[in-house]
Amino acid sequence: MEIQPVPPARQPPPLMLHRFHGRRYMDLNHDLTAVTVRLHRCQYASPCRARNCHQQATTIAGKLDAVGRFVQQIELCHHHAVVVATRERKRGLEAVDEHQAS
Repeated sequence: MEIQPVPPARQPPPLMLHRFHGRRYMDLNHDLTAVTVRLHRCQYASPCRARNCHQQATTIAGKLDAVGRFVQQIELCHHHAVVVATRERKRGLEAVDEHQAS
């Protein structure tokens, strides 16, 4: 009896071959490095999350990635929001204060 070679295993189709709105593949940016800090009004009751601060939070500081998705969010009083915005500007992030716009 002759030994026959084993056929190669069936290979799965390459991922992302489906067409997404006319494109051959969908470019997913999974880089969650924060690029922007967005400051906007806190519209719910919450204490300031800074250590040993007992004031009411008036601002939400949200870090956004390059695509605009939230990476992190924290509720802060006005004083600590200014401190965070200044610190993040020194780190090279863009700080957008939406209090000024509204």
